[in-house]
Amino acid sequence: MDALPVAASSFVGRAADLEAIADRFEDGARLVTITGLGGMGKTRLAQRFAKAQASSYAAPGAGGVWFCDLTGVRGRAGCCSAVASALGLQITADEAALVEQLGAALARCGRILIVLDNFEQLAEVAAVTLGAWLRAAARARFVVTSRVALGVDGEHLWPLQPLELPPPELREPAELAAVESVELFVRRARQLRPDLVLRPEDLSAIAEVVRRLEGIPLAIELAAARVTVLSVIQLRDRLVDRLALLVRHGESGRHASMRRVIAETWDQLEAGEQDCLAGCTIFAGGFTLATAEAVLAEDVGPVLPRLESLCLRSLVRATPRLELEGELRFSLFETIREFAAARLSAMPELAARLAGRHASVYAGLARTLAAPAVGGGPAAARLDLELDNLVAAHAHALASSDAEAAERALVLACAAHRPSMRRGMVGHALRLLDAAIARAGATAAPADLAAAVLARGRAHRLLGAGQEARADFVEGTALARSAVDPSQEALGRMLLGELVEIDGATAEAREHFAAALACLVRAPDDPLAPLREAEIRTRLAHAYRREGQLDRAEQEIDRALALHRAAEHCEELPLVLYEAGVIAWFRGRHEEALARYDEGLARVEASDPRHARGALSYVRAILLQERGDLDAAFDHYVRALALIRVSGNLHLEASALYYFAGAHLERGQRDDAARLLERALRMFHELEIPRYQALTESCRATVFALAGEVEAARRCLTAAERAAAACRSEGALTATVAIHGLHVRMTTAAPAARAGLFEEARALAEAYPSDDSRFALRVALASVAHGEPPGAPLIVRAGGQALRLPGAAVDVDLRRRVPLQRIVLALARKRIEAPGEALALEELLAAGWPGERVGDSAGTNRVHVALSTLRNLGLRAVLVSSREGYALTSASPCVLEQ
Repeated sequence: MDALPVAASSFVGRAADLEAIADRFEDGARLVTITGLGGMGKTRLAQRFAKAQASSYAAPGAGGVWFCDLTGVRGRAGCCSAVASALGLQITADEAALVEQLGAALARCGRILIVLDNFEQLAEVAAVTLGAWLRAAARARFVVTSRVALGVDGEHLWPLQPLELPPPELREPAELAAVESVELFVRRARQLRPDLVLRPEDLSAIAEVVRRLEGIPLAIELAAARVTVLSVIQLRDRLVDRLALLVRHGESGRHASMRRVIAETWDQLEAGEQDCLAGCTIFAGGFTLATAEAVLAEDVGPVLPRLESLCLRSLVRATPRLELEGELRFSLFETIREFAAARLSAMPELAARLAGRHASVYAGLARTLAAPAVGGGPAAARLDLELDNLVAAHAHALASSDAEAAERALVLACAAHRPSMRRGMVGHALRLLDAAIARAGATAAPADLAAAVLARGRAHRLLGAGQEARADFVEGTALARSAVDPSQEALGRMLLGELVEIDGATAEAREHFAAALACLVRAPDDPLAPLREAEIRTRLAHAYRREGQLDRAEQEIDRALALHRAAEHCEELPLVLYEAGVIAWFRGRHEEALARYDEGLARVEASDPRHARGALSYVRAILLQERGDLDAAFDHYVRALALIRVSGNLHLEASALYYFAGAHLERGQRDDAARLLERALRMFHELEIPRYQALTESCRATVFALAGEVEAARRCLTAAERAAAACRSEGALTATVAIHGLHVRMTTAAPAARAGLFEEARALAEAYPSDDSRFALRVALASVAHGEPPGAPLIVRAGGQALRLPGAAVDVDLRRRVPLQRIVLALARKRIEAPGEALALEELLAAGWPGERVGDSAGTNRVHVALSTLRNLGLRAVLVSSREGYALTSASPCVLEQ
């Protein structure tokens, strides 16, 4: 027989947990302890497992499956009495013999499965009770639920994790509803409101709720109980104060609120453990054992045993990080953090001491990791992981008045700069650096100030502030020189050279690069010297390539590649492969170039530096375009532009727009090309980059000439020649402008003269080979051959009431679907005004339902339903998505009728 309680509600998910526990017993385990935070669902899982195993323990002579709730039971005698009572056993011995007699009774039961629920308050007597029963009854099997591990010989732990959460990109209502955490919310909500109807926007709100509750079953159930008075969208919006909301009113049980569940466990902690848990909330985004000891030990005592106890009680989570060679990283559930942070705030003196020590420890960590992080590897990965802690420590340092606070702020801002830039948070990095430099003033150590000013210059350059970047590079280089820091001085020289090369002054740039290499000679013992040298030689190769000196360029890039490959870690290698690929391409070795790009993309896939991925994707697009594979090139351009925009690199974005315009021009989509060129030109003027101004203006001259606007074409040529004059060392640039000029002449020349003009253009392209000169020649050739007509357009009828898909014979009627009309119109206008650029979800929402006030999740779902409908109506092939949003493909022309 058995004595399993009937569950009050249905069981959701946990199939993998049930299977894993069964496997433990199959492998010979006799005791499996399910551990986890209160409310994680340990009891339900144990009951479900016992029910699933009931038949295998029901054979004649077997003892069956039994359940014993130990809530509120204390001491060895209480434990024995509760277990005996649950199993219906008569125990007559005195207290001293209770354990032995119960063990003998269990042995007589034969094959038996016993569930001991809520054992945590009996953990101190587990060895003398449960341990003795395991020895006495060889055929007995135990499943125990406990908030803490018991430490009994032969114990197999099964730490219970939160329920599966919906990934942020999951939006389809049916798929959302099938996720365990969402399913649990819906089932519990419908127990209280059987009439509950969930729209797509409600399911999206539920998905956000369960994510913010981190998949904790009790928290989800308590939140779901609120549907009697709140809509799911109101519930989501009120989750700012979790603990105040997660209460089941009218009940007083131990699971009536998350605050009570956590408080029960808190009350079981020793005072030192409570202080340790409260102190853990000083960390942002997780921490390691070493940082916990450095920050907490002075105030809370030995950290290792206390942190271990907190982990065993599931109050702190420990996760191995593969990028740090398996080192454990600790974190808290947000509900626990909220509870423990309130306890720390009640001890303001302790909180102040911990915050100050946290800032000091992370400043020291930043200083230690800054140099090795330049090469990538574990140091760079660690800085990425610690970004939230670095920012929190920086804020405390800025607010502190002690003598070393300004120096700490400077070091922390420099350390946060690299991971912030990798995530595309350029403005954020700039604000941190600005504040730290202002706080430090002239009192900072010149070496620290030099590093911060040079880092700020890099941020300024990416944001298009060329003059500010130049001033920072000049100042940073001077500070490094005064600090007798040749490695930093070399960096400053290199950055100055890079900046002047962007302006087209390649000869001056090479002088800076040569000076930078000379600085490194004065730093023979600097471990960063090989990587610095590789960076400088890569820039030197780029300058030689711009000048058409491909032999010299290849020599420099080969040396840079060798230095990078010899380094243990090398974050910059993908961008070196980018330059090596371009040089190989310019020398006609296309397959080698593609192999270089593919290796670079493979290397950045895991680390996801958007700048490098975007650069490699767009240069790969240019090569595909030159090989005539325009479809693949278009895909690469769109992907690259999405990555580059997120990275914040305006120079790279503008140049990608220029080349994307060229792909449109080669496809015959002149209007699209003209709009992209206009956008690129505006950006190049803002960035003050004459080289690309010359390229863009000369390409615009060709577009105007093809449209028959000869005077406009000549004005563009004049502007191009003026801009190119600043870049006299770039023969390929001058040749490209000249080829476009010859093309303009072809459009007005007599037919007999066109062949001669074209031969002039061909000779220039062969004398000064580059992707730009060859592109200009291809456009000229297409013009001479009268070109290929552009593909069939996507036609959007007046008012968006209908549309004609490319090559289709009939219209798609949208007259009865006003929001769809508005969305199609918005997409078409964006497609025409800014080819390749997407509309964000909020922009589509405003277009489809103008003036309506809709919650975030509800609005998101409205848009997704509308887009899904458009795809089903036939737009699947022309409606594309990216990280930025949605767009009509730029691979086909688009016509918007008035």
